[in-house]
Amino acid sequence: MGWKTRMAGSGGGYCCYCKRGPLEPSTSRSNLAFTRDHVNPKANGGGKTVPCCRKCNNLKSDLHPREWFWFIDHHPRWWKEFRNHAEVARVVAAERVRRTAAGEPPIAFRVLPPLTDHELEGIVP
Repeated sequence: MGWKTRMAGSGGGYCCYCKRGPLEPSTSRSNLAFTRDHVNPKANGGGKTVPCCRKCNNLKSDLHPREWFWFIDHHPRWWKEFRNHAEVARVVAAERVRRTAAGEPPIAFRVLPPLTDHELEGIVP
C-alpha cells in the first residue's frame, strides 16, 4: 500500500501512520497520545500536519514520508521492536547505502524539495 493511500484513510482520532487509536489526549504520557506530525519534516520546510500517535511521531522524526513508509512496510513489527528514532535512522541509512552500492534508485530523493501542498492535496486532512 502506498503512502498516499495510507494518509488518505487517516483521521477520526486514529494515527495516520500506524492506524492505532483512538488517540489519547495530548497530555497523556502514553505512546498513543495525540500529536501532529509534519508530513514533510520541518527541516525540509514543514507544511501540512497530520494526526499521529506520539510513538510514530518520535520514530519518524525527520524522515521523508517515502522513507518512513518504506520502513513500516519492511519491518512489520516496527512498533514493538524499535524504541527511538536513532534505531530507525540506522536501518534507513543502511538501506540507502545498500541501494547506492547496488545501483538502485533511492527510497526518496532527499536533494529534491519536499512534497508540495498540491501533491498532498486531498490526501492530508
